[in-house]
Amino acid sequence: MKRQVLATAIAARCETPLTIEDLDRRTAVPPTEAEIAELADLVRWFTTRYPTARERFAYVRRKYAEWTRNPPARLDD
Repeated sequence: MKRQVLATAIAARCETPLTIEDLDRRTAVPPTEAEIAELADLVRWFTTRYPTARERFAYVRRKYAEWTRNPPARLDD
């Protein structure tokens, strides 16, 4: 698999390990009712659009191939 090149700031944020303290801090606040409803809507849409495991895996394989085929151009800060 080709390594995608990200903007420096994005790469630094994505590749920095998350400490237990940071994880605890980020998960201490429960999701809002609106966030829960939005997630439920997205799951409902996806499982309606791709009702079987076969269709869901086909979607994931297709998107993975699309995302890794041509890495995005490097965006420097």
